[in-house]
Amino acid sequence: MDRLLGFMGFSAHIAELVSVADAFQWEHKIEWGISDSAWHQVTFTGIPPLKVFAHPMALIQNPRRLAYYRNVAAISQKGAKVLGVRNLERYESGTNLDMSEQQATLACRLFNQHISSVIDSTISFSDRDIDAMLLSSAGAQIDGAWRNAIGKEAEALVKRLIITEFSKHSMIRAFETRQGRTIPFHDIEESELVIHLDDYRGFILPNGTAVLFSSEPDLSLRLADGKLDTAIEVKGGKDTAGAIERFSAAQKSFLKAQEENPFVHTVLVASCITPEVERRIADAQRLNRLFHEIVNLSELLASEESRSQFAQSLLRRLDVVMPIGR
Repeated sequence: MDRLLGFMGFSAHIAELVSVADAFQWEHKIEWGISDSAWHQVTFTGIPPLKVFAHPMALIQNPRRLAYYRNVAAISQKGAKVLGVRNLERYESGTNLDMSEQQATLACRLFNQHISSVIDSTISFSDRDIDAMLLSSAGAQIDGAWRNAIGKEAEALVKRLIITEFSKHSMIRAFETRQGRTIPFHDIEESELVIHLDDYRGFILPNGTAVLFSSEPDLSLRLADGKLDTAIEVKGGKDTAGAIERFSAAQKSFLKAQEENPFVHTVLVASCITPEVERRIADAQRLNRLFHEIVNLSELLASEESRSQFAQSLLRRLDVVMPIGR
């Protein structure tokens, strides 16, 4: 719980920094790992860039701020160290307050690249998303009750990623609400869609096929005649201790999907696949071809190319051809 209270204090400290935001210049933002598209999303919504993106001078002035930006980027201390940020614990604890420009720039580039990838995979971005990212990071370290919240956040990210990629190519005709309404896509405000995503049952493509959101599986692709074509399970937890439990839940969902359609295509989108889980997936594949496709969630968030390839693979499943030149 002490760690949780520490996370809750981040926003207050950054608010103080934001009060002097005009002292920070961003002309080198691309060198610091900030994508143009993520920058425009943040500034368009009026969120102060310092609340989202790491600036070398902010870290040099107070290296303890590493903890805030690292958690917005959803990177663990161990992960940050593996990726080259040295003396991280000493900086975050305040033991070492002497950070060089080179070290600060390296940390900024790492964190901002991850933050940009998350923003780029969403339709819009708000203060609410920053809080969610912080809490997801807190959950990864606190464990227990937060695991479910992390899983829900991962599902929401994948749903928003798919919506974003499909809408780029004008492949969404309308959304279906859980109350049974059909709303044309152009009648829905992006902010409304992001905030109330759980109110929607899924969306329809121009050719009548559909992408539906549910609980088992998390997402399903259905052809125009209603036939289940693809079942997608999203497992966002990164803790290795829960990896087998998440595998078992995905396996149960896919078995249920196979009962409806023995030839259903199954896709597991996961952040953590341990060697033991890899072995069990291979066994399940040999026995009943249960796991057809494994997608790395971290790669989806980090790479625009990976997101595009994932979306195109889903469109092909729905027998939709991506418009040329888009």
